[in-house]
Amino acid sequence: MFAALAQPESRGRLRLQSADPEAPPGIDANFLSDTRDVRTAAACVELLRSFRDGDAAALLAYLREPAASCFLSLKLRDIKES
Repeated sequence: MFAALAQPESRGRLRLQSADPEAPPGIDANFLSDTRDVRTAAACVELLRSFRDGDAAALLAYLREPAASCFLSLKLRDIKES
């Protein structure tokens, strides 16, 4: 299973390091700099652990539901708020 932040609040920067168009840019990813992203990532891990500890057949049935992604978003919001 895999979890990732699709719409992170953290913002990074790209900076020109040189006037040379062949020079690589300076990249500051600033990953997980916003506490909301840290809470969301922790909620994703917690949710995946709950799936891991549960019935695999139930998880597969859940993932086949068309509304699964919507429910997952709501579930993550509930976990973050608790």
